Amino acid sequence: MKKSTRALIVVIALIFLAPLIGYFGTKYILLSMNSSGSNPAVGEPVVDENIPEADEIDEYTYQLTLDELIVSMVQLASVSSKEKADGFIQDKNLNAFVFKKDNLYKVVYSAYLGNDKIGSVLDNAREIVGDAFITSGVISEKTIEIKSDKEIEIDLLRDTVHEFYSVLGLFDDMASKIINEESSKTLRNTITDRLGQLLDREVWNNSFGDEFVSIIQEALAITQKNYSSFDSFNKEYINLLQRIFNVYE
Repeated sequence: MKKSTRALIVVIALIFLAPLIGYFGTKYILLSMNSSGSNPAVGEPVVDENIPEADEIDEYTYQLTLDELIVSMVQLASVSSKEKADGFIQDKNLNAFVFKKDNLYKVVYSAYLGNDKIGSVLDNAREIVGDAFITSGVISEKTIEIKSDKEIEIDLLRDTVHEFYSVLGLFDDMASKIINEESSKTLRNTITDRLGQLLDREVWNNSFGDEFVSIIQEALAITQKNYSSFDSFNKEYINLLQRIFNVYE
C-alpha cells in the first residue's frame, strides 16, 4: 500500500474517532472533579453545614407553680381604704405594711411563714397598739411562665423555691430572739448555710431566676446581720416579704 493511501486512511479514522475521544474525555474529567468534591456537577444540591437543623430550639418555655403561702400576721388595725391604712402607719411612725383581706386593709406589724415564736412579736406590738392580735392571710398559688435559652430542671427549681419558703419559716424564731435579747448566732448560721446551698443550685439561669436569686440574697443579708433592735430587723424583713408577695401579683 502506498504511503499516501495509508495517510488518507489515518486521517479519515481520526475524523470519525475525534468526537468519541472528546465525549469520553470530558465525561472522565467531570466525574473526577465531582468525586473529589472540589467542583460539584451542575444541578447537584450544595449542603451548607452552617445552616441550623430544623429541630434546634432558641428558647425554652416552662410553667412554674409557686406554692400557696399561709402567713401568720400580727395585725394592728383594719380600715376601709389603703389611704387610711397608710395614714395609720405614718401617724404612728411604724415599720408595717398593708395587707388586703375580705375587702378591708389590714395594718400588719409583721408576718411569718412559721408561727411557733410569733407570741414575742405580738407582745412587742401590743406596746404600740394594745388590742393587736394574730390573724392569718393567704397568698394564693400562682403559675408563672419561665423562659430560658437552656433546658432547666423545672422540678428542681420548684423544690428549691419550696425549700426557700421552709427556711423563711425560721425567721419568726430569729425575731423572737432579737426581741428577747437572746443570742441568734447558731440560728443565723443555720439559715445562712441553707440559703447558700440554695443559691449554689444550677437552676437560676432563666427569666425567673434573676429576681428570685436577688430575693434569696436579700434574705441572706438580713441573716448575716446582728440586729440590736427588733425595729431595725423588722423594717428590712417586711421589705423582703413584700418583694416575695409581689412575685405573686
